[in-house]
Amino acid sequence: MKDKRKARKRSQMPEGKNKNRRRRVVKKEKPKTFTKRFVIFLIVLSLLIFVINAFRHPYMKVSQIYVTGNERLQDTDIISSIQNPIGKNILTYNVKKNEKKLMEKDMRVDFGDLKESSYKIRLLESILKDVESKDLDVSSIDLSNGKKPVVEINEGS
Repeated sequence: MKDKRKARKRSQMPEGKNKNRRRRVVKKEKPKTFTKRFVIFLIVLSLLIFVINAFRHPYMKVSQIYVTGNERLQDTDIISSIQNPIGKNILTYNVKKNEKKLMEKDMRVDFGDLKESSYKIRLLESILKDVESKDLDVSSIDLSNGKKPVVEINEGS
């Protein structure tokens, strides 16, 4: 029976066309390992890792603070008023906010015209000595009135 089936199949096939015909092997294409999406993902991932390491690296942290030009306050008072930034990241530390805190504690001095500047400086020195000896919290000193300076004192001191 099997022979009859084979004979039928052979008889149905045209003899001349298939004898010299080669079988073509279809090769399956390998999927690309580096597609566009994968490359973009790798780039974004590497940038993300770089940014995270930039924020966590010890090189980007405040390690020392130097206070110069200050004679009235102790260095530790100034550092504590700016919330001791040692160990905080340089990129995330808000300098302007802490400068405003320092300026709030400082006083404003208005000299007015500078005709009698040497007298006004001596007067300012004597006022500062008085303020320091009485331990007052002064917000501003106005020396523009000549021999009658105006000293504004904050409440509660």
